[in-house]
Amino acid sequence: MKKKKVNIIAILSYGRSGTGLISSLFDGHRDISIFPDHITQNLYSFWDFYKKKDKNYIFKKFVEIYEILFEPKIKKNYFHKSVGIIGSAYQCGFCELGENKNIVINADKKKFIKYLKSFFLKKKFNRKNFFIAIHYAYNFSVFNKKKTNYIFYNLHVPSKKIFNEFLKDFPDAIFIQTLREPLSGMYSMFRAFNERSFFDGDYIFSIINMIKERGNYNFLNKKKLIYLKLENLHKDSARTIKLLCKKISVPFRSNLLKSTINGLKWHNEVGKTLRISGFSKKIINQNYEDYFWIKDDFIFYKFFREKYEQLSYKKKNYDFIFSKLIFYICLFLPFKIEVIQLKKKQNIKKLFNLFVCYLKIRFLIFKFINKPKKFKIN
Repeated sequence: MKKKKVNIIAILSYGRSGTGLISSLFDGHRDISIFPDHITQNLYSFWDFYKKKDKNYIFKKFVEIYEILFEPKIKKNYFHKSVGIIGSAYQCGFCELGENKNIVINADKKKFIKYLKSFFLKKKFNRKNFFIAIHYAYNFSVFNKKKTNYIFYNLHVPSKKIFNEFLKDFPDAIFIQTLREPLSGMYSMFRAFNERSFFDGDYIFSIINMIKERGNYNFLNKKKLIYLKLENLHKDSARTIKLLCKKISVPFRSNLLKSTINGLKWHNEVGKTLRISGFSKKIINQNYEDYFWIKDDFIFYKFFREKYEQLSYKKKNYDFIFSKLIFYICLFLPFKIEVIQLKKKQNIKKLFNLFVCYLKIRFLIFKFINKPKKFKIN
């Protein structure tokens, strides 16, 4: 009898485009195994770091490093050499689950490890099987379900190396590329990360570069790449989710219209200006003027203009007489987000970093402004 193959569906991000929301919608689906949000996005880095160790040691380290999923005690973002920065349970909203926001995320560690040990009694211990096993084990530790037909994985913003490694393991995977209007996505990232200790000039540069470069996976088979706009998700929720389910061949169920973590109502991240569970047009109509001036919007739009066309977003009316001349003059003036960083109490090292990144951003814009990389969404 032929064994039934598990279907792998990966979620890709583009500038705070709702990957956490998507994960929370598919959380309670009985046919799907999924980790909350994008907590395990660096799973391949974890494997590379520990792959030479004994499997029982690896199980133990997974539970230890990803304690946010089992019994969260750390209230701040924390860094681990194997996977980088992991968000705090508090900031992710995992400590305020349920209707009354009084339930803390919890998965049974013993059941999780017990399932893994049982799984590998008959399976070869390798990266691909480890990936499948931990998804099943987490689902079992929360919902007491042993196997599902689908595994959803939040790849989020993978490096080229990790993306290729993932494709090696799962060449038949389907990818959901979430999208958001480019400038809105960028300003949302500025606001979200501005108060965090790691936010600096390098981070500003990385965000701008990411908005310019990401969202292009058209080298994949058209049938394996599905684009999902955050705007459609909030404007026409039921229709958008039903259409998505049809495209990825997942049975639609009514609980897909509810935002949950481990089956409990999720109220979104703590600290958000708009903390809303599930869908709301308010999310996509937010004002980010505290993080940009009109001349910044003009510069960034010109830089991202090809992206607006590629992703089929409405163009802005920034074409006027002498617009090209004004563009180059304004380019050398600081952006509002740079001024915000400059006003913070910075040491000499951070100030120098900010200046270097000021130059890097201008060079980046000069480099690409007349050399757009064209592609069209399917």
